[in-house]
Amino acid sequence: DYELLRFIRNEGDTEVHEAIQLSIDRKVALILLNPNLSENEESVNGFRELVRAKAKVSHPHIAAIYEGHEEEGTLFYTSELISGQNLSNAHHYGIKLSDKQIIKLLKTVVETQLYLKYSEINHQTLKASHIYLSPDGMTRIANTAINHPRESHTEENNIRYLGQILQEFIDEENSEPGATLLAVMRHESGPSTWEKLKENINKSEEGISSSIHPNEDSLIPRNKISKIWAFPAIILLIITAHLIFNRKTKSPEPAMNDSNVMIRIEGGEFTYQK
Repeated sequence: DYELLRFIRNEGDTEVHEAIQLSIDRKVALILLNPNLSENEESVNGFRELVRAKAKVSHPHIAAIYEGHEEEGTLFYTSELISGQNLSNAHHYGIKLSDKQIIKLLKTVVETQLYLKYSEINHQTLKASHIYLSPDGMTRIANTAINHPRESHTEENNIRYLGQILQEFIDEENSEPGATLLAVMRHESGPSTWEKLKENINKSEEGISSSIHPNEDSLIPRNKISKIWAFPAIILLIITAHLIFNRKTKSPEPAMNDSNVMIRIEGGEFTYQK
């Protein structure tokens, strides 16, 4: 029922291909267990467990698993073929994201990570290659479920990492709320859990940027401070000069001056086909 279209990448024990499901004319990602391992019982059992773990994931922003197959010693499963570029590749194209896009992306990421956390699904630590920017402006997350206890990286470290990689995609001069939020994420006193990051995102979205600053003054850029005080300083200078000038040129008669007063496609239940 499947026809391979092109090889995408090798992932150790598996090969990833783009394929088409002929019966419904749907393009899919086909993940094939390396044929050299098809006679290895440990590899075969591990592959089956991995597919079952991924098939338990059901979230609108996470790539869906369609079905698993075992046929004449060949083992593979199919999943949603995510369009667009992942963040690991996207920076090569000079892509820049607006405040709205950054916040929307972060909301999607946090939503998926909280889903995996509350569902107690073991999964890989989130990486740039797991986050996709689709042509339609949507953010898609790869299915990172695994069949063994999750890696030891903390949520806090993952949030710092996310703040670092997203910094490459934002125009800091024209994206103050987004740049501020990313600075908070990278800071040592920033959010340490996905729940806390969600709170920061909501505040940033509401435009309450002051409430997401840590106490340290080091997060406030000097150029922003100078912009804040520049205008009052100019006004004070003009008033002072005016007073000094009037003292020197005081006249008995006052002078009269004129005054112009910014898809999840349902693929059915997971099955093995013999």
